[in-house]
Amino acid sequence: MNEYYLDYREQVKNVLDALDDSSTSLRLGAIAIENLLNLARVELDEEDEDEEGEEDEDEEDSSEDADSDSPEDLKQVKIIRHEEAETSSPYQINSGHQLCRFSRGLKGGSFYNEQGQLLAEINELAVKNLNIENGDLAELDASSHPARVVRIVEAVGEPSDIATLPYGIVERDACGDLYVSHNAMGERLSECAGIDRYDVPAVIDAGQSETGFVHEGDIVDLAWYQNNPAKMIVRWVSQTQGQAGAKKEKAQEKKPARSETEDKDKDAGDVTTLNYDLHGCSVAVVIGNELRSQEIQKLVGQHHGRCKVIDAFKFSDTEAFYKHALKRADLTVMVQNLNKHSTSKALRKYAKRLAIADSAGLSSIERAIYRALHGLPAYETSTQPIAYPVKELALS
Repeated sequence: MNEYYLDYREQVKNVLDALDDSSTSLRLGAIAIENLLNLARVELDEEDEDEEGEEDEDEEDSSEDADSDSPEDLKQVKIIRHEEAETSSPYQINSGHQLCRFSRGLKGGSFYNEQGQLLAEINELAVKNLNIENGDLAELDASSHPARVVRIVEAVGEPSDIATLPYGIVERDACGDLYVSHNAMGERLSECAGIDRYDVPAVIDAGQSETGFVHEGDIVDLAWYQNNPAKMIVRWVSQTQGQAGAKKEKAQEKKPARSETEDKDKDAGDVTTLNYDLHGCSVAVVIGNELRSQEIQKLVGQHHGRCKVIDAFKFSDTEAFYKHALKRADLTVMVQNLNKHSTSKALRKYAKRLAIADSAGLSSIERAIYRALHGLPAYETSTQPIAYPVKELALS
């Protein structure tokens, strides 16, 4: 079978531009370029060979003299440009599948066909896993039960009559009731909904109900119809800081005292828990206020990659900034709880490979980098477990 190569010249040029005179930089650059060339190599299907057979016969006579001095096993090389590679229309779907539009709900959403018929509904977790927005065109396999989303054909992101306050901070007042009045970015609920605070219902307040799931300190997404903020709901609980804090306190009680020397030795050691090699890839970690930037850079460095930590709250012109900032980033990780909604949309548009870390913990960021590196789902869920290559620890 003939061997073909995708056009990776721009990426190779970016690697060369980033190199300096140090031996480490040159070594990592060589690894990165070798990795790019391996990614570029693709094989031509036998059907394509048959279709091009007639053209090859016409050219055989003219190229006979040039090939006579070449080794017999020399492979034919062709550069496939992006416009040549995209030969099929994105709107072509398999038989039995249907094109449908996604309609966002307060929680989850629905898929409708051209005739307006409801084909399927998905919950909030599925919406986040698919990273789908209102008006997006999707290919649906309606024959499976439940219906399965095959792919997102076109990202439209049409406006809807649903308003949201992402990353709202759950607080407790003097009476013991939970409420949300602002989010992690400093946006106040009164500015976007016209009400001072959202009172968390007792039925989902973990302090007032045995089945409640919202705690003080949690980060939540609120959603409501623009003409009816009184019917506001908790769309998603991103982080259970209340539970995590309680577990941390118990662990600290049982943990024996450590000396300053032991703490310094730990800080100087490995921070990685997974076993994978980035081969010099550039990783952009987008996190609010550049939190834990030194630890994140150390983590990426121990996986033999280059890291750039970006402050998600610093730039007003989000679209223009990320278009430039992600141009040389091979992988992008967004820390979900410490970002703005506009940042999420810009990253989805300009990141080459994107994964979402559900918290600022190093293990969460490390897993997200692995998913981005290997093209795995952006979100990590319990319904789709991922087998991470765990690093073997030396026994002492």
